[in-house]
Amino acid sequence: MIGTGFPMVDLDDRPPGVARIGGLATWLDARTNRGLTLDAALTTTVAALGDPVGGWVDQSGSGAHAVQLTGLKRPVWTANRINGAPALSFNGAGMCLQIPSIDLPTEFTLLAVVREASATNTFFVEHGPNATANDGFFLYGRGQGPAGIRRGTFSGAAVNADWVGATACVVGLDYAPGRLRYTKNGLSSGQVTVTATSANVAAALNIGARNQASLYFNGDLGELAVWRRALSDPELAYAVASLRARWGI
Repeated sequence: MIGTGFPMVDLDDRPPGVARIGGLATWLDARTNRGLTLDAALTTTVAALGDPVGGWVDQSGSGAHAVQLTGLKRPVWTANRINGAPALSFNGAGMCLQIPSIDLPTEFTLLAVVREASATNTFFVEHGPNATANDGFFLYGRGQGPAGIRRGTFSGAAVNADWVGATACVVGLDYAPGRLRYTKNGLSSGQVTVTATSANVAAALNIGARNQASLYFNGDLGELAVWRRALSDPELAYAVASLRARWGI
């Protein structure tokens, strides 16, 4: 098993396109209950579909677990959400999770398996409390500016009204010096030129909301992985193909 003390996944059972690519900062998987806990202290494993999730254990071994301290804000582990598989369901009205601190210095890649239930309460993940004002980044679903990053100054993509859509897909965001790119099912949906004057190091990673206070996600999240580097194009294609095969996308 990876690590001790938490319900981790066996090495031989890892989705090969995700955990076998080096540089993971966190890997969160909701396909089984092995990394899901009822409490934010990560002590009691979720027992059944329909249970609220207070903790989502990082399966990478990096210790970057996602938690929710407030009971009514916890997403629910729900059956048959993404092509017959269970996932975490967010209600668009307060449910969210947060990794209290995650170190993403000069490059990163993020991939997530999502299904949006609303065109107005779309998938949202953000490094930092508000990446338009503080160093960090965000990835946002359809109907708004889809991606942005602040490294001393803010750079954001223009509105792309329906880039995610209502069908389950693998969305991604990767940053290398000079550009920020957002992707859907491994294909580029757009990119932003970035002139960096600073390098964000550590901040909270907010999942399903902006700083646990606004822009709440209505939909389902099956898996989320973040690397501390920009994956090469072959690595990205391999990871996305693995996620698509695993989730029937």
